[in-house]
Amino acid sequence: MEPAEHDTSAAGEDQRQHIVDSRMEKQVVCRSTRIKKKSVRRLEFEESHNAEEMALVSEL
Repeated sequence: MEPAEHDTSAAGEDQRQHIVDSRMEKQVVCRSTRIKKKSVRRLEFEESHNAEEMALVSEL
């Protein structure tokens, strides 16, 4: 009986590890997506800011 119980707990442990791995992978993907979006927003802001500066300079 003991080996069967051990096999069941090992399978349960494997399943838990898979869930943990899935969560960690999801966190990594979310983090990288968040960083990409932040970078894009920053670049778009800098681009629009530079365009405004160029417009002001050309008015002078």
